[in-house]
Amino acid sequence: MDGYLHLVFLTGVSKFSKVSIFSGLNQLRDITLSEEFSTICGYTEEELVNVFKDRLEDVNLEDVRKWYNGYSWCGEKAYNPFDILLYLVEKRFRPF
Repeated sequence: MDGYLHLVFLTGVSKFSKVSIFSGLNQLRDITLSEEFSTICGYTEEELVNVFKDRLEDVNLEDVRKWYNGYSWCGEKAYNPFDILLYLVEKRFRPF
């Protein structure tokens, strides 16, 4: 089914490879440690403040940073989107 693949985004904790050396899928670009894509799986501080401005009016952003602004791969820090969305719904800090 390789002919039907155009762009594929794989996530996980281990390298991915295909058995056939002739597969187009073997032409992967590992962006794990690429600064260019450091925030691809999260919200930047700017995105958080701009997109959720109406939901953060009475929120201490320093508390949000302490709880949810924790990961970075050689670039800008990113907020975990799952945790942020759950926090905005529940309005309480906890380890989601």
